[in-house]
Amino acid sequence: LFFSYYFLLPQSIRWLVLNGKYSKAQEELKKIAKGNKVPLPTDQELQLFKKIDTDSGNNSNNESLLDLLKSPVLICRLLNVFLNWTVITMIYYGLSMNAASLAGDIFVNFALLSMAEIPGYTLSYLGMTCQGDPPAQVGHAKV
Repeated sequence: LFFSYYFLLPQSIRWLVLNGKYSKAQEELKKIAKGNKVPLPTDQELQLFKKIDTDSGNNSNNESLLDLLKSPVLICRLLNVFLNWTVITMIYYGLSMNAASLAGDIFVNFALLSMAEIPGYTLSYLGMTCQGDPPAQVGHAKV
């Protein structure tokens, strides 16, 4: 699945411009504008962006993942997401793996646990489409 992302997802316009690949950036902008059904920015607007981007590139400092640990707010959010992900994953796999030990028929229990995922996937899909996220994020669960 991840190998298909290389062919399905557009390249970063910002990365292309910063690395001097202006023709590829123009092609990607055309694809994105066509997909969003909006007019393509004019050449003057693109040149202005290129000038602003190169000016800001001179004063940019290299950021790393360690910069996340400098902000107490980001540390709290990072720990919260990590804890939630761990607990939800353990509960999911605990219920899935122990479906045979629940009272009743093994096959009925497994079918019920499998059907319990349908509302989650449905809510995830509806949440992503109603929020206007790009179709590339359909693979990410938001529930």
